[in-house]
Amino acid sequence: MNGTIGKGIILAVSAGLLLSGCGPQVIKESDHLQQCLFYANQGDFQNAIRECEQAVQEDPYSAEAHTNLGVAYIQVGKNNKALDSLKKGAELNPRDPMVQYNLAAIYSLMNQNDRSLEALDHALENGFNNADALRFDRDLDNVRGEPEFRAILERHKFFIQ
Repeated sequence: MNGTIGKGIILAVSAGLLLSGCGPQVIKESDHLQQCLFYANQGDFQNAIRECEQAVQEDPYSAEAHTNLGVAYIQVGKNNKALDSLKKGAELNPRDPMVQYNLAAIYSLMNQNDRSLEALDHALENGFNNADALRFDRDLDNVRGEPEFRAILERHKFFIQ
């Protein structure tokens, strides 16, 4: 099932897409990606998926579109599709901590704990710092109790209660 933090993660991936200028705001990313984020924020993941799919078609090189599509798929339990989208997002932007975190989540949900922990290690290495997600995201329940989970956090000097 989806985690309690997951909805916030999808929005954090694409924060700052609007650029301020003289006059009205200019949308840097596609309207479809903006709509995807809007629907995801509303909890309407079917429409979020539809819009993210359109964003991916518009720009197949957008790591954000692939990543947001993957997270939306997680929310509706389409784990294989989520994994494919997140892998593509990681391929396009391997140093994005949000992509790596969401890979950790999907691998955990799919009981691939070694891969989940490896992705979590990469997420922290690249600056992931959402302590609440590490503490409470149910998507990580399969790995949170693993000794390696604590070891990874300690190696990155990231401590949670």
